[in-house]
Amino acid sequence: MKTELDTPDDLLDDRERAFLDKVRKFGWAATTVEDDDEGPGFAYSTGFWLRHGRPEVFTFLPGQAGHQVLWNIERMLAESGWLPVDRLIMDVLEGYPVVLRPMAKSYYPDFIGWTRWFYGALDAPCLQLFWPDRQGRFPWELPPDDSFHLTQPDLTARSPG
Repeated sequence: MKTELDTPDDLLDDRERAFLDKVRKFGWAATTVEDDDEGPGFAYSTGFWLRHGRPEVFTFLPGQAGHQVLWNIERMLAESGWLPVDRLIMDVLEGYPVVLRPMAKSYYPDFIGWTRWFYGALDAPCLQLFWPDRQGRFPWELPPDDSFHLTQPDLTARSPG
């Protein structure tokens, strides 16, 4: 599989080289984006598809929490090589189960820029990670006007957007 790892260093800028250094060192990289006026913060992986042959993972958990969840998923992949889709997963987010669902490719340009750059013309598959509210309900189990939807918008093919 061709990736930006194949690009000569002299054709890369400093940010691109730093990003690729992370992928070379760890086999993958996490990108985190903090909350801003445009929406909630988020984090996503780059390298799971190359390293494990499994989809990248996106979550609306920003910063250190998002990075830690991605590390937990990396460990799960390294141990089992498996990512269950549409099933409860324990031991990824402390104290909460999570569910992974396929992210719609229409959202890739706005949310997983480094991953798209890394894989070039190939759109690697990506899963969105969801966690439940304090009552154990996932966003799709709540009414559309529930404010919990604002914390993790649905970027799956099932979403109306």
